[in-house]
Amino acid sequence: GVTVHLQELTITDIAVNIAYQQLVDPAIVEAGNFVEAELIAGDDLGNVYRMPFNGGSTPGDALTAEDFEWTASLRGLDPNASILTFYPFGHISGPAIDPKRVEFDALEFNLKEGTHRLIQNPDIPEPPPFE
Repeated sequence: GVTVHLQELTITDIAVNIAYQQLVDPAIVEAGNFVEAELIAGDDLGNVYRMPFNGGSTPGDALTAEDFEWTASLRGLDPNASILTFYPFGHISGPAIDPKRVEFDALEFNLKEGTHRLIQNPDIPEPPPFE
């Protein structure tokens, strides 16, 4: 009942920025539940990066109040990395359910070639601790 779409990737000298969208089945929202989609990233050198979101909003044509468009940033990408993989996951919580984590397919970007591919059922890496 939750879908995550990675919409746009921008790489600058200081950050990797990504825009993504979460779409939530209206039945989940009608039951009083909340959804929050997040990202973790990993590179081909073994580095794992937290991707805190910068904020989000619900577009005017959204089907539910939980249909958000988010942006997130990664700072400190290793300059020697040639592949960056995004691992989306979400949390569903509400008054009548135990919170649960939902994991999605990953999207791998080849930074040198400008290509990408879907990785089904990936092993999501453990993010580094908050500093």
